Amino acid sequence: MAHAKKRYSGRTAYYTAHVTIGPGQYAALRDEAGKPVRYPSKRAAVQAADHAEVEHRRGAGLSPGASAVASGVTTMPGRKDPGSMLFSTYVQKWYTRLDLVETTMVGYKSAIECHLLPKFGPYALKDIDADLIAEWEKEKRAAGYMRSSITLWRGRLSLILNDAVTEDNLISKNPAARKRGRGRRTSRKRARPSSQLLLSPLDALLVAERMALLSGRDDEFVWEILKRWTGLRSGEIHGLETRYLINTGHPRRRLLQVEWQLAEVHSKPIRIPPKDESYRNIDLPLFLWNLLSDQVARTQPQPCPCHGYRYVFTGNRRRRAVGNPNGATQSAVAKKAGVSDRTVQAAFGSNGRLSDETRARILAVADELGYQPPAPGERAPHWSRSSFREWVYIPATTGHYPANAGQPLRPVPVKSDELQGIPVRGSNVWNRADACWTVICADGRPHRNRHSHRTDLEAARIPRVLIDERIGHEDASVQANYTHVTDDMRDELVEMLTAQWFEALDARLAMCPTSPVRVLNELLHARAYARSLFIVA
Repeated sequence: MAHAKKRYSGRTAYYTAHVTIGPGQYAALRDEAGKPVRYPSKRAAVQAADHAEVEHRRGAGLSPGASAVASGVTTMPGRKDPGSMLFSTYVQKWYTRLDLVETTMVGYKSAIECHLLPKFGPYALKDIDADLIAEWEKEKRAAGYMRSSITLWRGRLSLILNDAVTEDNLISKNPAARKRGRGRRTSRKRARPSSQLLLSPLDALLVAERMALLSGRDDEFVWEILKRWTGLRSGEIHGLETRYLINTGHPRRRLLQVEWQLAEVHSKPIRIPPKDESYRNIDLPLFLWNLLSDQVARTQPQPCPCHGYRYVFTGNRRRRAVGNPNGATQSAVAKKAGVSDRTVQAAFGSNGRLSDETRARILAVADELGYQPPAPGERAPHWSRSSFREWVYIPATTGHYPANAGQPLRPVPVKSDELQGIPVRGSNVWNRADACWTVICADGRPHRNRHSHRTDLEAARIPRVLIDERIGHEDASVQANYTHVTDDMRDELVEMLTAQWFEALDARLAMCPTSPVRVLNELLHARAYARSLFIVA
């Protein structure tokens, strides 16, 4: 930045003008004899420096009569070139300045430590250029990382280097910044997701049934129906407390309040505000209110040991030792005892085929590790994000268990006793199974429900202001300040969702009038009875 410095000649004060010509590099304006030009006031010196700096940036050189000779272009005395700071040094200082929610901080730290520092850490900021970044991207693609992940990490790098330019003035430009579409092998349009990745209401109902079959309980059925018919984020559903289900007493006013969400940091659930502080009330149709009421009445939620609150949804059967901070698992006991997981399971059961010597060895290892088998029906306080996605949601939507623990991607084997079959587990599954599940939706992300819900609302011509309120988005346009939600809009929304639900239920009823999932079976029977009354009438 152009600036002036006060000097003295004897007792007479004067000012010299200094121009920034590079990161940490300054040049004093000099006359034709090579001596610094003296200005009588600070204002005159600053004006001359500003004018000279503008001319210098335009490539026209410095102002006539005030040139910077080569010997005058130097780095400030006692100061190193700021661009020589190592990326590893700068990114540590940059990270400590952040003040974001814990989950975001963890995400930034993971991207920096796992993907940016190994490549750029030893380089000075000024030595990081477009060629080095392009080389890093090719290495990541060759290692098998998804393009979307690489784009995310490059965005983190661009944010860091942009602050090095604008906030700290260490380098002159950001080499990680890239115009949209530049340098891509294919256009963005070709990578745009297909509409076939949306979940229709019937698709969601079938996925919910599969989720219940996989987990062995009704909770996951209600979870999926709630997500598809409200557009809630997964963390908001896991963080839904019983006290936030509000019956206003009005026949059409039943609300769900979004106040908190559960996120996962280092495999531990933390209670944080919803994303972008999107606190809101969500209108519930009667069928959804009844499902949630039945869920609470059936499970009788108790305060969890993590936060002391009663959550509508809990985890499934506990797999880790109770009270053991190391979380010893059945697999850990099996590995140390030199036996299979099923043998460990038999050791804690009543299987008489196990020898006394083997049983004693397993029990001794379990006692050493602090492993305690879960009590029958005992539930974990919360689902872990990875377990829920990999063993419940992805198999239900894609029909395949994900590649995990050295095992490849594989279809879900089922017994064809029911419409969708019953998942087969244990040993020798392929000889005991009759079929396998097909794909309902190729995108195995729960967030796809949120996209599908909003798409349905748009197709039904629900006012945009109500859609944004329900989804938790913010419209910053001027029009949003002049449009307000009315009771008639809410009634129309509830009627549309109710009609959508019964259309999906009728389609499922036409496939088969029964289901092994208790809650769905009751819904099908009630719907069949209601339709028979209507036909008779």
